[in-house]
Amino acid sequence: MSPDETSAKADFLYAEGMAFCRQEDRYPSAPTLARSAFKRAAAMGHGKSARALAHLVFQGRGGVKDPDDALLMLWSTFDQADLEALDELQGMLGSYRELPLGVGKATAAAACAHHLAELRRNVSEVSSFMSGLVRERAARDSE
Repeated sequence: MSPDETSAKADFLYAEGMAFCRQEDRYPSAPTLARSAFKRAAAMGHGKSARALAHLVFQGRGGVKDPDDALLMLWSTFDQADLEALDELQGMLGSYRELPLGVGKATAAAACAHHLAELRRNVSEVSSFMSGLVRERAARDSE
């Protein structure tokens, strides 16, 4: 399958997963089907699907609830250059620390959420600087 075909298939599976999520109130099997669609698309490198799957896993919708695995999924997605996963990971860590984890783990999760917020600010500053360089280069090249 070509990269374009893979991307199109992953987009289709993501849309299918989202459609199943919207049917959750009417069909008890919908979250399981959504998980399956998201998992297949995530295996193709589809970041949105990986993030959606992580939320289902965190909440235990459509299968086993595994907050640790959900956090690891979002981290892996971020590690594949998906910056949106960083924001979602920060939010999920906030929810994670509310789980019955024990004081040490909850405190560590809160600290990680804080560090991710700092990282996001730093990445935004770097991104802004790099965008300025791109604009300067484009202006210089058009002269």
